[in-house]
Amino acid sequence: RITLEQAVALTQRYRKSAPASEHAGFFWADGIQAILAQPGCVGVRYYHGMGPEGTYQPVIVGVDANGNDITKPAKARKGARVAAAAGAGDAVLLDHHFPCPPYCPTDSPL
Repeated sequence: RITLEQAVALTQRYRKSAPASEHAGFFWADGIQAILAQPGCVGVRYYHGMGPEGTYQPVIVGVDANGNDITKPAKARKGARVAAAAGAGDAVLLDHHFPCPPYCPTDSPL
C-alpha cells in the first residue's frame, strides 16, 4: 500500500515520460470479482497486450498461492460458490477495459 501522495507522484512521473499514451484503464467489479472467486485465487496479475488495431489492451488473470497464472479452471471445493466464467469450464481472464483517456474522471488527483 502507498499513500495518495506517492500514487500522485508515480502517475505524474509516468505522464511526463509518456504524454501521449494511455494513463489508466477501468474494469467493472464483476469481472474482478469473478477472477478472485476462482478456487485457489489469491490475487491478480496483469499482462501488457495489444489489440488488433494496435491499441493497448491489458490482460488480467488470477494467480494462485504458488504464483501461477490461473488459465485453466480448478475443481471447486465441495460447497464452494464460484462466479460464472466467460464460457462453461473456462478460467476467467479480462481485457476490454475502458481506457483513460477518454474514459477519465475529471476530479481525480491521479
